[in-house]
Amino acid sequence: MWKVEGEMFHTDGHKLSGTTCDYQFVSTNHTRPQGRFFSPRYPSNYPADIKCAYTFRARAQERIRVVLEDFKLEKGDVRHDAILSDHALKSSTKKIHHHSIGSPTFSSATVASTTMLEPTVTEPTDSSEEDEDYLEMDLSNETTTARPTTTQRSRYIGIQVCPPRATNCDAVFKSDIMKNGSLSSPEYPGTYSPRTTCRYEFQGRGKERVQIVFTDFSLYHPGDESRECEGADVLSAFVMIDGKEEKIDSFCGNKLPRPLMSNGPRLVLEFKGIYSSRFSRGFQAVYTFTENFGINTGHQLSELPCAFMFNSTGGHRNGTFTSPNFPGLYPRDTECHYFFYGRNDERIKLVFESFDVEGVPPCEARTASDYIEFSNYMARDRKFPRYCGYISPFEVTSDQKFFRLTFRSNDRLDGTGFNASYYFIEETNTMSSSMKPTLSSTSSSNCVSVSILLSISLLCLVILLPHADL
Repeated sequence: MWKVEGEMFHTDGHKLSGTTCDYQFVSTNHTRPQGRFFSPRYPSNYPADIKCAYTFRARAQERIRVVLEDFKLEKGDVRHDAILSDHALKSSTKKIHHHSIGSPTFSSATVASTTMLEPTVTEPTDSSEEDEDYLEMDLSNETTTARPTTTQRSRYIGIQVCPPRATNCDAVFKSDIMKNGSLSSPEYPGTYSPRTTCRYEFQGRGKERVQIVFTDFSLYHPGDESRECEGADVLSAFVMIDGKEEKIDSFCGNKLPRPLMSNGPRLVLEFKGIYSSRFSRGFQAVYTFTENFGINTGHQLSELPCAFMFNSTGGHRNGTFTSPNFPGLYPRDTECHYFFYGRNDERIKLVFESFDVEGVPPCEARTASDYIEFSNYMARDRKFPRYCGYISPFEVTSDQKFFRLTFRSNDRLDGTGFNASYYFIEETNTMSSSMKPTLSSTSSSNCVSVSILLSISLLCLVILLPHADL
């Protein structure tokens, strides 16, 4: 895994000998027209007291565009880390303002130049320089290139200046850059500032779902539980329903939220820290772009969006399985299939320890219910009713060596789903387990009952023959 990550975050330029992290990118007929570069140790924290120079040299008639896809620099008490962009045709140095680690602000900020650009990364700077001409990067999802005026063209350094947004902690996480990582509230684990509003947008692709697992959660709450999140700082989660953002839940206080999962490749978290408190740490979470729906048992089938197979011949005669994202809320508008294949003399028993599927019996479309259904066939089996609502522990057994369970959620409400165990049991064991006779060497009546249930045994014949009327 480390080897793969190392290849993912490899700088394409030429490392200058005798330097720690200086690279040169020169455009020639034999080099690629684009590439990628990273700060030292990315995506981990870069070392302290380090200065790296990335020099870009273009040919005549070429321009240089640098797109900052992820930007997280440390803010100090006196000196701040920063990115400096120094153009050979301009005597002054422009600085890109620092942003705290844990609050990635820029998803696709763009820096453009004419022939040569030398950005220096992680440069410690003195906070007394606050009066310098700070540059605001493009906080939108677009990567447009700034266009200088005619009078600027000969001296244009090419850094795009855009109006700042209302917040300074927005972030976009894209799966084609990183499949997993972490996020946190501003200044975590320190106290976030009042009137803080952050938007964290996750963009996957294809069949990917976004899963958020919280590791710490501490937001200001007035203490009146009857008011729920009224008057409190709140973190809300949104998914896309029919092209619109729909809120699936809001969290406040100090209770660790359950895991979250999107219904598609996009999910948005919105943090409103209006009040703050010196006792509130904020939150920290881990995100993952996944295609397994948070289901970690069984063999996932690629033919369907969400399907898992459990096979007795694979050596697993029993095990567990769950609804998507359990114990968190299952995603909306999702259908998952669980296929159980036993041997010819086996049946499948499913035991549900917990069951919370939003709906009202008979769990049909007219009641807008989510549900699960069982079948001895690939098609629907009317022998089994649909199950929904909150149900105490129960079990279901198949009639054949094959059993199918289908889970279906709509785009309205949701629950925590189910946690269940499966068992491949032999048919003969199923029969004998329902009748457990008690043998006695002194009672011929007991022996007769045994002979009726299990067919006449040789032992019983020996005992009964002396009493027969010959």
